[in-house]
Amino acid sequence: MRLLTALLALLIFVPDADAFIAADLPTKAPEDAEPLSGPEIRKLLGSGTRFDFVGVSASITGTGYWDLSTGTAYGSYELDQRIKGNWTIRWFIEGNLNCLGYSLAKKVCTHIYAHGDGGFLEVNLDGSVHTVYTPVRAQTLPVPISIKEAGELLTRFLTWNQQTAVRVGEITSQGDQLRAEIITDDGTVTEVFTIDAETGMTQMRSPNNQN
Repeated sequence: MRLLTALLALLIFVPDADAFIAADLPTKAPEDAEPLSGPEIRKLLGSGTRFDFVGVSASITGTGYWDLSTGTAYGSYELDQRIKGNWTIRWFIEGNLNCLGYSLAKKVCTHIYAHGDGGFLEVNLDGSVHTVYTPVRAQTLPVPISIKEAGELLTRFLTWNQQTAVRVGEITSQGDQLRAEIITDDGTVTEVFTIDAETGMTQMRSPNNQN
């Protein structure tokens, strides 16, 4: 099963020269722009934004998220509206290239170009566009999440995940953001959730890496 998952993940990022070219998508790197630098890639992809993607050289769509705290990229995919699932891949930056490391294949590195309103293009080293990403726009909630509601929701989340060794600790309000600590019985903080009270968008990070 792990072998199948890894091979399916390759379909997301390894282009097929004979594959279907999706309509109305850019196929070449923009001539009037430079690729992002390593620090710019880190800032864009590590911003906590979730992205929708469309593969240019394959009929594949899905979502992607890059986690700075773990060096991991993950999300979901659907291939040709027939095969679907989730993917998790090691993520790192080499120089000015965005790279993904697979357990059963060589690393794959691409240039990143800013594209549209907050999105980006993943461009192969030969200049062809591999994937087009657009940010997922969160909808504003009718009523912002309160500290009390955040505690109740996170407690339900931990229970659902069978996390009996930890519980919700202190929750504080920082403007539009709520900061919730997940702690052990002795008070040790294991994770920190940052919740946008207006949209419900949530990030989970290690207490030692919250950038």
